[in-house]
Amino acid sequence: MDSKIKNLTNFSVEVQENKKLVTDSSLVASGNNDNVTIPLSAKDKLKGKRMNREDRERALHMYFFLENILPRGFHIIIYGAAGSGKTTIVLHLMKELLEEHSEAEVYYLYLDGQLGMAANYEQHLEEEGLDDRYSIITDGTANELMLVVEELVAESKNPENLVIVLDTLKYLNPDIISKSTNAKVLHRIKALTAKGATFISLHHTNKDGENFAGTAEIEQDSDALLKLVTMDGDEEHTKISTLKEGGRVRYFFEEQSFTFRKGDPSSVEMIDGQVDTDKLSQQRQDFYLITIIKGILSSKGSIPKSELEGLVKEDDDFDGSNKELKSVLKRYVDTHWQIKKTGERNHIHMYSVIDTVSKNIDSIQSQISVP
Repeated sequence: MDSKIKNLTNFSVEVQENKKLVTDSSLVASGNNDNVTIPLSAKDKLKGKRMNREDRERALHMYFFLENILPRGFHIIIYGAAGSGKTTIVLHLMKELLEEHSEAEVYYLYLDGQLGMAANYEQHLEEEGLDDRYSIITDGTANELMLVVEELVAESKNPENLVIVLDTLKYLNPDIISKSTNAKVLHRIKALTAKGATFISLHHTNKDGENFAGTAEIEQDSDALLKLVTMDGDEEHTKISTLKEGGRVRYFFEEQSFTFRKGDPSSVEMIDGQVDTDKLSQQRQDFYLITIIKGILSSKGSIPKSELEGLVKEDDDFDGSNKELKSVLKRYVDTHWQIKKTGERNHIHMYSVIDTVSKNIDSIQSQISVP
């Protein structure tokens, strides 16, 4: 008896066999009104979860809308503290995307930003001739708009050209700390990316300003968590932000830094090379204490740690804690000062300021080949 084997591993099968319902994933052979159920082995079930040819090609030859930042067909979550510039920067990045890819369309669900900024940028897009492909949506609830987005993706002949931005995720899922609602919302978004669309969600940090708000499902059910770290720029009202890995990222990602004026997407500019905004911001906070310590070391030369701490605490400009002082002394070893261990058990730590001029001269001389 000839039979045709069908792989039905992606959905449940009900087969009447010996008056029992078979609902497990299985292979069903049928022919001449006979049904024979051949259960899949555990090995076959696992092998069925491997990449198919299409997925493999997609991973090997990943298509980026923005090089090493935004791949096509993924769900990217960008999170940061309030005022970190998420909306400002992403509004600009979507414009760059459209300028690089003439077939792309952007639908920005603008539910959390200032309407004045949206109006100004709409006018800017119109002047640039991009308003036909870049839609900033300001009317409607997140759920209403998502229903239309789902319809748009279903109707599109080329959903891979669609980019949807949700600003912000909390409007689609107000109960952001609920595992079940997070999973439901993220699976809803995943259904869109499975059809080829690209989805970007903006998200807030917790009160600590460091970690994203919500549960582990946010990381598990998205393709990348990118964190925006921001600090004040050198000029008034300017900011410097760096987009970096904030959790799991399922593709090669390269950090990118930007400078911009707060609330002005048209002012955003990429910075050549990455700025370690965390480190630079910390150093600005520590500026006065660093100055005090370097001043003492410059006048005293090499002195033990205990003596250095005592002199810092005696300084009229020092108003920090003992814990803060110890943290700063440790943080800038080999940056602003160096330590030499002495004593019988190397238990005495002698601090001395780093002579940056001599250090630079030594570095230059080491690169010069003497004939």
